[in-house]
Amino acid sequence: MTRFVSRSESSAPSAASTHYTRKVNRIHKISKYFRGVGEEARRIRWPDRKLLWQSVAKVLVIALVAALVIALSDYLIIQIIQAVEEAYPQGSDTSADSSSTAAAAEAIRHGIRYVKNVLGGSL
Repeated sequence: MTRFVSRSESSAPSAASTHYTRKVNRIHKISKYFRGVGEEARRIRWPDRKLLWQSVAKVLVIALVAALVIALSDYLIIQIIQAVEEAYPQGSDTSADSSSTAAAAEAIRHGIRYVKNVLGGSL
């Protein structure tokens, strides 16, 4: 004999209850994650004020030195490019004869002398 099962007696969960369970599980996972974050934050050994400012000063000094090195390099590269452009103006002859080779060598020598003068003869 066939027995009809009502919805309330069914063993399969309804779509609404499944959705509710998934939502509760997500909320539980998120709250568990943030509890773990809070526990880790309590374990951190935070620096005292003196050590913090020493670290900030070190970072600022390193950043300033790096900025100065980059600015100086940029300036030197611009000066070298301008020296080469002065030695070889746009309308100059680009043939590969010996006079152009001599001119190129002289331009390189001029650029090196210029860089030495800018750096104060430290090269």
